[in-house]
Amino acid sequence: MRRYLLMGHFLPIGAYAPIFLYSQNQHRFPAEALVRPVVFVLMLLLLAWGAMSLLVRDCAKAAVFISVQTLFFFSYGYAFDALKQWHGERLLDFLGWHIVLWVFWLLSSAALLFLLLRMRRLPGRAHVFFHCLALVLLSLPILAIARFHLTERTWESTGKVDAFGENWINSLNARVPDELPDIYHIVLDAHTRLDVLRDVYGYDAGDLERFLEEEGFHIADKSYSNYNRTYPSLTSMLNFEYVQTLVPDLRENSIDWNLLNEHKGNPRIVRIFKELGYRYVVLQNGWEKEEGEYADTFIGPQHSLRGIYVNEFDNGVLAMTPIPFVFRRFSPGLMHFSAFDRERIVWSLQYMTKIHIEKGPKFVFAHLMSPHRPILFGPNGETIENFPDLEQLRMSDPEKAAEGVRGQTQYLHTHLRKIVGSLKEHSGGRAIILINSDHGEALAPYDDEINHVWQQNANLLALYLPPEMDRSQLEDEQSLVNTYRIILNAAFGTELPLLEDRIFYSSGNYRFRFRDYTDSLRAQGFF
Repeated sequence: MRRYLLMGHFLPIGAYAPIFLYSQNQHRFPAEALVRPVVFVLMLLLLAWGAMSLLVRDCAKAAVFISVQTLFFFSYGYAFDALKQWHGERLLDFLGWHIVLWVFWLLSSAALLFLLLRMRRLPGRAHVFFHCLALVLLSLPILAIARFHLTERTWESTGKVDAFGENWINSLNARVPDELPDIYHIVLDAHTRLDVLRDVYGYDAGDLERFLEEEGFHIADKSYSNYNRTYPSLTSMLNFEYVQTLVPDLRENSIDWNLLNEHKGNPRIVRIFKELGYRYVVLQNGWEKEEGEYADTFIGPQHSLRGIYVNEFDNGVLAMTPIPFVFRRFSPGLMHFSAFDRERIVWSLQYMTKIHIEKGPKFVFAHLMSPHRPILFGPNGETIENFPDLEQLRMSDPEKAAEGVRGQTQYLHTHLRKIVGSLKEHSGGRAIILINSDHGEALAPYDDEINHVWQQNANLLALYLPPEMDRSQLEDEQSLVNTYRIILNAAFGTELPLLEDRIFYSSGNYRFRFRDYTDSLRAQGFF
């Protein structure tokens, strides 16, 4: 047993890759994201070691060979990126650096295998060397993780959910109807406001606007998100409270979205609806922290290789290896995270037309990662080659970026009409339907500050309330933070006061340093 443990250095070397990736991105992912890739890697390495041991008839030599191959395997993506930065994209395409890397890898592997087979006995210090290497490799990300948790998570209040929602029916004098209406909440990530679509992106969504109004929707013509990023925007909306109030001691210099996980994963509105007797139904969207930990039903595509549930962290681990390059060569897009993302969106758009089959009363939350970048769809749903990143296009070719937004938006609008028609038909017009985006998508560059902030915060907001409900609080100028206050007041007779609408913006480096642009934007006539 001890002999086999001495040979097991390939296991910590394999575990290093996902642990390192997590250490660099732990502000974006919970620790649970590590479990699946680490377990999968370790299982594959054990199988590879067993197969190699049978091939060379020497467990010790097989262990050394697998350790070296593991280092090559998880360095491939970084090596290719380094070559790309060194020589540039066009020269890379011309010379075919993938072929160069593969030839180098195969030749070096053959040379190593030949050397190992020529040895009568492997030096005893070889295993010690690889164990020391594994220790050094693992110590660096583990220290980074420890430092992050000590500096970012030294306070407790952000991990606790407030008591709002406990016995709220009595405390707010709510009137619960005999038959609870189904509630559908559709989030179109980064869908900008309809007038911005027209004036900035050159896309006239008048057909959708007229359709929604004919179906009884109220469209807030001057709607805006309170925050320019998904996490604070949806956290604020689902708790109908500003983030600064929810988490008053949130530090401005933190970059850790996980600090909002509990408020976003189990928000006030979910706790309230569950207390009322609603089932919480969540559609998968591929983002680890947004998946339905608290959902009663968590559904998504689960069929064929294309339906395997792969999240962004899994894709990051895959990107370190040659696997995506192989699949893109022989089956373009198959193992690309955006391809999985695209399939989930297509599945969600189709499933929302038959979501009524889910047992009710239900609160359905469908957060679709579109038309957010990258560009996944053409106007008729066709696949866009290589899934170009909208942010890069915006900086290099604004017109092409606008064309990408127009195409994705047209495709979504086609399906949105089908979804709305189905939901209203099967509910008899009694369901509450909320369609909004978490923020807009700015085409203006960062240095055009006021226009950039306006475009980034101008969002879509359309709400259908059944005819018997009070619509008096619906206004043309409305922000997300008050949306569920309006719904609770209209559907359940509560008297929640509306908050003052404010517009905040934060940069990527200081995600919780919220700058208030409300007065500046209003002074220049944007709202």
